[in-house]
Amino acid sequence: MPQIIYTQRITEDFQRLQGFLNETAPHKTAEAMQAIFDKIDMLLTLPKIGRAVPNDTLPNLRQLTIKWGKYGYVALYSYDEAEDLIVMETIRHARELEPEFLRSRNQNEN
Repeated sequence: MPQIIYTQRITEDFQRLQGFLNETAPHKTAEAMQAIFDKIDMLLTLPKIGRAVPNDTLPNLRQLTIKWGKYGYVALYSYDEAEDLIVMETIRHARELEPEFLRSRNQNEN
């Protein structure tokens, strides 16, 4: 079974999302966070469930879509099959812009 590691960036993302939910829908915060962690836990048995995302900076990057509410969340993680290691990189609300390290890559392609 793979091991899941959380980066500092995703830890800060969790705090940001939780703070936003506490301000806008405090009665839904626990439910939303539970939905996020339940989906992340699925990676323990299905580590390749996320869509592959080509990226020069982070090898083996994948996108995990988390359904919750009207829009849900998008988490990015990498999976090293040889090491059986999942690194949770970042998470955002589905309506937020993608992370800077992905935007700069996409802009360079244009």
